[in-house]
Amino acid sequence: MDDVPPMPATKPKAPADTAVAETNEKPAADSDEKLLRLSFDRTPWRDVIEMLAEEANLDLHLIDDQVPTGTSSYTSNRTYTADGAISQMNRFLLPKGYTLLRSGDLLTVINLETAAPELLDALAEYVPLKDLDKRGDYDLVRCVFQLVKLAPEDAEEELGELVGPGRGIKILPKSRQLVITDIVANLRTIAEVLKEVDEPSSNRKPVDTFVMQNISANEILQIARPLIGLAEDEMSNDDISLSTDLLGTRIFAQGDGSKLAVLRSLIDELDVAPEDGPEVPEEARP
Repeated sequence: MDDVPPMPATKPKAPADTAVAETNEKPAADSDEKLLRLSFDRTPWRDVIEMLAEEANLDLHLIDDQVPTGTSSYTSNRTYTADGAISQMNRFLLPKGYTLLRSGDLLTVINLETAAPELLDALAEYVPLKDLDKRGDYDLVRCVFQLVKLAPEDAEEELGELVGPGRGIKILPKSRQLVITDIVANLRTIAEVLKEVDEPSSNRKPVDTFVMQNISANEILQIARPLIGLAEDEMSNDDISLSTDLLGTRIFAQGDGSKLAVLRSLIDELDVAPEDGPEVPEEARP
């Protein structure tokens, strides 16, 4: 795909070095969708989002004209479908308190700090639990969980920490079901927790929660992945499974004790207030 011509992510008058977006007009093997290659250099988030909507042929919906401030600098050699590209950019938007939510032909920019839960529930696509593995880790979707042994009220209390900030759990008491809207990675973790309650297994590991105070979960994971045997962008393998909350302030981890120990040690070392960090020698300061 090296011969794929670059296409501007902004209007023609935008600075040439602001952004580059490449597209592959050839459809995927089992789809008519074109593939996108993402490359941004200090590109305003509004331009990034408008480019994604345009390339994916989606209508863009801005609530009260709210978009993230700042810019995006991100380059990947991978190609993505439209949904894959949206999920990938959500990885960077979530720590900023925003998410992109696709509903049919509509792409909505959501400010998670101000959006009403009812809005997210209305826009988020319903996805059966069996289909979660087909979706990106950072897709915001809605799932229904059937409770077997756990009472609905107990489940709400037990799972509360696993649900991202600003997200609630809707209880359907008569049918003993929970309706939860969250990112796919968190919903997978919730499914595992409920499975452990219904089908206890001595081989199944508990879920550890790490709360970030001074650094984002994504920043920790960028450093941690190669140290715990995960590839770039990978969230799980045979030894460990990871997920983060919507705002990127918590990491949920399940798996091998030695991998968890490495992750815990790394968080202890990096998640410190600036004034508490290691002192930089005078000659090394800029």
